[in-house]
Amino acid sequence: MNDPKRETPAAGQHTGEAFDTTPDYYSTVAQSFCSGYGQHHSPNADNNPRPLITCTLSDIEAMLIEPPSLAKSSAQWFIPSTMLSRVHAEQRVDGAFWALWADIDEPNGLTLRDLVQAAEPFRFQRSAPVA
Repeated sequence: MNDPKRETPAAGQHTGEAFDTTPDYYSTVAQSFCSGYGQHHSPNADNNPRPLITCTLSDIEAMLIEPPSLAKSSAQWFIPSTMLSRVHAEQRVDGAFWALWADIDEPNGLTLRDLVQAAEPFRFQRSAPVA
């Protein structure tokens, strides 16, 4: 099976420069998240180890507009963190999360409005930059 090829620039490459990833800087176009293809995409995989890649919210929006036709086992995934790691313990300690994500398969009768209200306490409150 051929490995899907990335068609979007990696972190900072779209402008030719790196960018600050501190919480006082946020760009939905430039902020890069940990990503890969398929459930086994990892630099530590036993078979076919590969470095993790990045994707932006713009990349995700493009996939929403034109969804790729791939099996889930080979489709692109992302972790809404700037840290390139699939290790939960590493993400908990060093990950910088820029989006709240929930995979809710069985909402038990809750509406989308109910779910949004339940997530409200976790919403990022942007404060003035620290001088």
